[in-house]
Order: sequence, then C-alpha cells, then structure tokens
Amino acid sequence: MNEKLRAIEDYLSGKRGPSQICFELQISKKSFSDWLRIYRLHREQGLQTLSNNKLYSEAIKSQAVKV
Repeated sequence: MNEKLRAIEDYLSGKRGPSQICFELQISKKSFSDWLRIYRLHREQGLQTLSNNKLYSEAIKSQAVKV
C-alpha cells in the first residue's frame, strides 16, 4: 500500500490526524487536502503515481520540433 493511501485510510479511520500525517510525511496541509479530495472523487485509483517521464524516439522529437 502506498503512503498516500495509508495516510488517507489512517485519517478516515481516526488513527492519525492531518497535522500528524503532514508532519510525518513532510508534506503541506494543502497537499494532504488535495490527496483527500482526489481520493473522494476517484478512490484508490486517483492516488496512483503516474510517471511523467516518457521516453520518446529521436524521430518523434524531431517531428515535434518541426511542427
């Protein structure tokens, strides 16, 4: 289970409060409230970390620059 989901589940079950979670994970209260909002909208799937670093071939890079 990833740390975001564990933090949300602990919060919702009353095991830890938002201040404790933010302190332990060294995140802002805004970040935690964003996680909570996303969880409420999309459940566990919304908390999955997606890779933004995509590998593109030189041909695709060249084509993008030409456009």
